[in-house]
Amino acid sequence: MAESPVRRRVRATGRVQGVFFRDSTRREAQRRGVAGWVRNCADGSVEAVFEGTPDAVAALVDYTRAGPGHAEVSDLDATVCVVAERALTAALDATCHTPVAALGTVDGDALTLRAFASLPDGSEWVRDELTGAAADPEAVGRAVAERLRSMGVAALLARV
Repeated sequence: MAESPVRRRVRATGRVQGVFFRDSTRREAQRRGVAGWVRNCADGSVEAVFEGTPDAVAALVDYTRAGPGHAEVSDLDATVCVVAERALTAALDATCHTPVAALGTVDGDALTLRAFASLPDGSEWVRDELTGAAADPEAVGRAVAERLRSMGVAALLARV
């Protein structure tokens, strides 16, 4: 029985444009029988979607973690987590002075975002966590922010 295909979206940051990242990734995908696409983004990152057998896609994701020759790739999972964490804080209108914390972790295609907000003395707090698609970290961040809002985070933070 053939394995069901999987899909994985990755965004590589760092020195990834102008170093043949897209072309070498495309060639590596063809060599492994993985379908998808890879493109440069306006923010200097490279985004790709891979679809194929779980082992082939996992190998291609590992390949993009290192990148070709002169590329300097930042951690792919860390980038996904930071995007989710920033989406949460933006949705809550939080600043570096707002007592809000967020921690994202990636496990395969799943992103878990844990969030916490409190009064500065810790006497009152709310927290939540949600697991969603690592392919859409902004949506996960916004969803956790909405869940915190339903728990009264806006009233809590208004007292800060």
